[in-house]
Amino acid sequence: FAAIFKVVPDVEVQWRDVWVGATVTALLFVIGRWALNTFLISGATVSVYGAAGSFVAILLWVYYSAQILFLGAEFTQVYANSFGAQIVPSAHAVFIDADEPLSVTDATQLEVATPVPVGATQPDAALNQAAGRKLFTGFLAGLVVGVVGLRQLLKGGKE
Repeated sequence: FAAIFKVVPDVEVQWRDVWVGATVTALLFVIGRWALNTFLISGATVSVYGAAGSFVAILLWVYYSAQILFLGAEFTQVYANSFGAQIVPSAHAVFIDADEPLSVTDATQLEVATPVPVGATQPDAALNQAAGRKLFTGFLAGLVVGVVGLRQLLKGGKE
């Protein structure tokens, strides 16, 4: 969880804040895994849905994992802003005011991108590559956490 909370957001977060949020998220994850495992062992889902019970179990696991991940990310954000170092937006982040409604931009205000010659690099290419690496790393970390958690859940249910 620490890698996801540090790499994925478009902000600069201190590691000490990330570790607190990741620890709380991991504890919630373990508690929820135990509760979901206990629920699935009871057989309530399988008896109601029959053969589709395993599919329902996977859907429950995905839903639960996503909720815990989002709750942990929110906890990390609140903790960092309340007790830790303030979260600072990255250099290329765009601020959106929640109080101000989004409006349609006038077509005359839009900037038209100029074509870049082949072999030339765009000025923001390094930023785009860094953002792409962060997104890919976060995706892989989330995938690994989901697969490992699902394997543990299914393994625990067979015992």
